[in-house]
Amino acid sequence: MKCLKCNAERNLQDLQCPECGVFYAKYDAYLEKKVIEDKAEIEKKLKRLGELERKEQEQERANNEETTKESDIDANSKSFLQKTAFVISWFLGGIIAIKGISLIFFSILMGLLYIIASLFVIPPCWQFLNTKFKLEGTIPARIGMVIMIIIFGQGIGIYVENKIFEEESEKARIASAEAAQKAYKLRLAEEKKAYDAMTPEQRAQVDAEKERKALAEKQAAEITAQKAQKLAQEQAQERQRVEQEQQQELKKAEHKKQFSEWDGSHMNVERYIKEKMKDPDSYSHVETGYIDRGDYLQVKTTYRGKNSFGALILETHIFKVDSETGEVLQLIQ
Repeated sequence: MKCLKCNAERNLQDLQCPECGVFYAKYDAYLEKKVIEDKAEIEKKLKRLGELERKEQEQERANNEETTKESDIDANSKSFLQKTAFVISWFLGGIIAIKGISLIFFSILMGLLYIIASLFVIPPCWQFLNTKFKLEGTIPARIGMVIMIIIFGQGIGIYVENKIFEEESEKARIASAEAAQKAYKLRLAEEKKAYDAMTPEQRAQVDAEKERKALAEKQAAEITAQKAQKLAQEQAQERQRVEQEQQQELKKAEHKKQFSEWDGSHMNVERYIKEKMKDPDSYSHVETGYIDRGDYLQVKTTYRGKNSFGALILETHIFKVDSETGEVLQLIQ
């Protein structure tokens, strides 16, 4: 006997599964409850389907009754539209089918998809599908299915075209490389043949010319490498400069959070000053600036306030402030 949840071996005397930890009685009750719920849900759906079928039958009877009341003119007009739709369906279905047959030689899957799409358009084929599989699709639904199948077929066609193009391009590249290699070998053979036919003096001149060209190519390669190295260094320096500027901007943005957006005062410095003043209500901020010292900010602030004698005076102080938290560390001046 096995656990119904994890399929582990189950002993009859055990109350709990040793693998998944589920209690057998609770899980059996849960499964029984779920079966009952699923059965109730199925019965509910069957009842709903029965009601829908009954409504459809009633609607069909109403449509039949309404059809019998239509005039001869309406019947003739409907018959004409049906014949027109029948002819158009045959025409379009035939075109799609012919297109599919022609595409089979290009891509079998793409051609088959077009042929399948034509089955939804050609009247006898659609009637057979409708009878066999009970599709009962409306004209827009049929058109939608046909369009989706054709679009899917076109996608496959594009993929096949790209695949063929890639294969042909690869073949052309390989052929070009082989032709270039063959031409190179032929040129080397001709040069060797001409070199063997030369006199010792001519060979010495050719060897000297080859050495000169090799030296020139080596120097050019060294110059190119030096330029590339210099360019790489300049790019690295530029990246470093941009990174430093970005870091500075980020630090400025973090520092800006410590200052009031209203008057530019440093909020913790202002709080510190007010705590030391005799009359904190007389505090009036004038201006504040700061210098980033790396580990801390040097904040210089100017303000007005009343002294111990009640006189309004202008004061300037310099503070050492934590660059990250904004905490006042020291009154420098």
